[in-house]
Amino acid sequence: MNCISSCGFSKSNTCQLLLAKSTPYIMSHEVFCDRDDGNPGRCTLFLSGYVRAHSISANQLVHLSGGGDFQIGRIDVLKDPFPMNERKDRNSMEADDLHSIEVIRTILPDPLKQEPLLVENIPDPLAGEQTWPTEAELAEADASNKGRKLKRKKLPRGTSDYQAAWIVDDVDDIDDEDSHSNIEEGDGMILDMQEGFDQSDTDEGPHDIEYDEETEADTEMADNDNLTKEQIVAEIKKLKEASAVDEEFPDEVDTPIDVPARKRFAKYRGLKSFRTSSWDPKESLPPEYGRIFAFDNFAKTQKHVLSKLQDRNQENMNEYASVGLYVRIHISMFL
Repeated sequence: MNCISSCGFSKSNTCQLLLAKSTPYIMSHEVFCDRDDGNPGRCTLFLSGYVRAHSISANQLVHLSGGGDFQIGRIDVLKDPFPMNERKDRNSMEADDLHSIEVIRTILPDPLKQEPLLVENIPDPLAGEQTWPTEAELAEADASNKGRKLKRKKLPRGTSDYQAAWIVDDVDDIDDEDSHSNIEEGDGMILDMQEGFDQSDTDEGPHDIEYDEETEADTEMADNDNLTKEQIVAEIKKLKEASAVDEEFPDEVDTPIDVPARKRFAKYRGLKSFRTSSWDPKESLPPEYGRIFAFDNFAKTQKHVLSKLQDRNQENMNEYASVGLYVRIHISMFL
C-alpha cells in the first residue's frame, strides 16, 4: 500500500499525480496504423503530436490509454505544421500534406539503454524448494526418535504404519524390557510396512506393531458401530455445532482437559515472544508472490528515479525530443 500510495499521489494538499508531473506526454493530433504484410498480426502505430511537460526519449516506454505499455521504435522530429505565424488556413491542409511533413531529425533507441517491457518479477522455481537438512539437524532428529516411547498394538497382518495410526486399541503400556525381548524372539511383530505386505498373503492372523504414542493421541477415532439412531443424530449435531464454531473462530482451538497443552501441541511450532522472536516474512508464501518486485528501500528508489528524470535536461539532448516539438512516434505492436 505504501508503494501504491507513493506511486499515485504526492504529499501535497493538491494531491497532484507524480506521474503527470515527472513524465512527458503527448496529446495525439494524428493517429495512423500501418499493417505489416510480412508479419501477420503485427502493425506499426504512428502517433503525431506536441511533446508536453518533459523531454521524451526513444529509450523509455510509452503508455497508450486503454492499450498498455509499449517500446518506442523511433521518434521523428517533424517540422511544425501549425506554427504561430502561419498564414495559411489550417482547414485547407489535407491529410496527404500531413503525411509528407518534413522530417528534421530521427531519434533511435539505444538497445543498451532501452527500458524493457518487464512489469513482473521472474520468480525462481527452485526458491521455494526445501534445502537438504544439515548433519546437526539429522542427528537431532535421530535423538528425538530414539527418545520416544513405543507401544504394541494387536493388528491384522499386512497393516501398514499409516493404517495402524487410524486403529484404536486400548492396550496398556508395555515395559521396554518386554518389548525388546518380544522383538528378539520374533513373535510376528511387523517392524516395517514392507515386511507386513510380504507376509500378508500367507498369514492372516493378528500381529503386533509398534507405533508412536504421539501419533495415537492425534489420530483417535470414535467407534460408531454400536451407536443408536439417537446417538448418531446427536453426534451429527455436535459436529455441525463444532463446524459452526470453527467457522466463526477459525484461529481458536480448545485445549484438552486431561492432557497438558504443551504435550497435545508439542508438534506445532511456537514462538517465545510475538514481539521479539525472529520470523521470516517470506515463509510459506504462495508462488505467485514471487512475481512481485521487492524494494530494499522504496523511498530511496523513488528519489533516485525522480532525480534521473530531473537530470534529463543536462544530458545529451540529441537523444531527446524537447518540449514543444512536433514529433511522430513509431510503436510496433500486436493487433
